[in-house]
Amino acid sequence: MVECAAFEMRYANLFVSEVRILPPPPHRASTRRVERRVFCYTEQMALPDILNTGFKTDEPMLWKVDIPIEKLPISELQDNLDILYLEQEGTHDWNLSPRMLIENFNKEPFHSKKVDEADLTYPIEIYFHKGVWIILDGVHRFTKAVKLGHDTINVRRVSEEIAQMTKRNK
Repeated sequence: MVECAAFEMRYANLFVSEVRILPPPPHRASTRRVERRVFCYTEQMALPDILNTGFKTDEPMLWKVDIPIEKLPISELQDNLDILYLEQEGTHDWNLSPRMLIENFNKEPFHSKKVDEADLTYPIEIYFHKGVWIILDGVHRFTKAVKLGHDTINVRRVSEEIAQMTKRNK
């Protein structure tokens, strides 16, 4: 449930958990499989002002758009180190920045695992908002690049036109 709380609660309104026992696969008749589906619905948290773009991105739709990939110096994205993109373990609020995650890496197992597993061959999606390039997708990849001391990161600059074209339907 913590994983769910740390990721899916951002977009929902109440919490429900469902666990089903499934029959074993034919080749392992002596075992049982447990399928755990967790649905998170809790009050939607107010976004930090800098992230309030007025829309939510449909990431799979965005990934399909042909946007050039470029290497960008991480120094041009330094403001993102202090933006509260994530939730700390056991909370339901935007209260964890990439810098805080790096400084408290062992205290945030959910996000630490996501950072460790992040694949830096994929670019992050950035969008110019309120005078700053903010991350629409790829906060864990960005955090990993910073943590590993990289000087550059692969990015795709999302224009206003593309952002509007790939926003989620409510």
